[in-house]
Amino acid sequence: MLPSSLTMLYHLQVLNLRNCKICSLPSDINKLIKLRHLKAESDVVSTIANIGKLTSLKELSLFEVDENRGNHIKELENMSHLGGQLHIKCLDVVKTREEANKAHLDEKYYLKGLQLEWASESDNVEEVLEGLQPPDNLKELTIKRYSGTRSPTWLGPRWLSDLTSIHLSYCERWNVLPPLGQLQHLKALHMEGLNAVTQIGHQLYGNDGIVFPSLEVLTFKFMSRWEVWLGVVEGRRSFPRLRKLSIASCPELKRLPVLSMFKNQRDNISPSTLLISDCPCITCLPGEMLHQLKILGVKRCPSLSVSPPGNEGEEVVLSLVRLCIEDTPLLKGWFLSKGLPSLLELHVHCYPQLISFSRDQEMWLEGLVSLQDLHIVKCIYLLSLPVGLPNISHLEKLWIENCPAIWSLRERLPTSLKQLCIRECSPLLNNRCKRMVGSDWDKIEHIPYITLDSETIQAPAAVPSC
Repeated sequence: MLPSSLTMLYHLQVLNLRNCKICSLPSDINKLIKLRHLKAESDVVSTIANIGKLTSLKELSLFEVDENRGNHIKELENMSHLGGQLHIKCLDVVKTREEANKAHLDEKYYLKGLQLEWASESDNVEEVLEGLQPPDNLKELTIKRYSGTRSPTWLGPRWLSDLTSIHLSYCERWNVLPPLGQLQHLKALHMEGLNAVTQIGHQLYGNDGIVFPSLEVLTFKFMSRWEVWLGVVEGRRSFPRLRKLSIASCPELKRLPVLSMFKNQRDNISPSTLLISDCPCITCLPGEMLHQLKILGVKRCPSLSVSPPGNEGEEVVLSLVRLCIEDTPLLKGWFLSKGLPSLLELHVHCYPQLISFSRDQEMWLEGLVSLQDLHIVKCIYLLSLPVGLPNISHLEKLWIENCPAIWSLRERLPTSLKQLCIRECSPLLNNRCKRMVGSDWDKIEHIPYITLDSETIQAPAAVPSC
């Protein structure tokens, strides 16, 4: 507990309470009107009643609207020096636009980031959000649990033209999206739990110029009713700088847009990373989207396969370095006809259809001339490793986990291997791989580092991490 005499230090400018085990501050700490920096845990700072008296504060990471403690939204009115990140919680307490206006957020020009969060649904929420207009030089904006259906008029290029990051989270009724594609400096857009959105397209893109000209990271998660993702008008450039696209838990989404959504026609740049998970209705991944992609991860998309390019003769250069497949039958059709000469890392997880590697799959694996790291995990019906495994001449690490149907090693493993990890497989396989005495020991004895379950049975002087 801090002494109450602390509040008599009227000229105090910096109070550092980091790593101090305190739960609250003296009740009259708001007398320190010259305090500029209060370094303490945000939940401790949020206990200060009438914090608006600390008009010299330059940072306030958390402000929780609580009328019982005297922390009305109006407390922020004269705190014009606030900078950095400001998180305002419990906005459901605020009932009118006029009340929200009293925070004067639009005059807090030192703020870099603003997070607006509601705890529950409330009346007049759309008008309240209108009244919480941020300063026009804001860089980062998060809106969480907003229960309105439409966007505030200030969210767009006319007012917040300097935004670089937007996170819209669990705004479950929001279905009228603003034209965020017109924001010239936006680098990251995350949309999560927007369950009223059924279509993404022209409304989000806007009408003028390049769509999302600076966007690098785009994330969609838990969009339960989203069905359609439209492309842009032919000839219009879009997403020229996109480097990472993540789509997760969008159970109604049926297809992804074509290449023109992502490819910069002038600079030939496509997203470096594409991650798709828990999207059971997506059946087709356009081959064009793999052009110059570096990292591809697909999880629990049981109907997904890669389709050939829509334009015959169009060249698709596959330069993947990391490929992760989980519970998705991706290794078939057109995809197997394309070599991956740059692939360094391959993860095959939970592939229930995989009983043995087909001839096409074997040939494809042997063509992975740069592969260094191979993980085969939870392929419970897989009977054996690929026959051509010894021909993968640069393979350095092989991880086999929870593949109980593999009882033996048919071939001597590649001489290039430096690590072999076998975990939760058949006891028969473990016995056959026992050091010196196992019947398959001669097929792995050349590998410097070997683990069977939790036991290291062979290791060099410097043990690598498995």
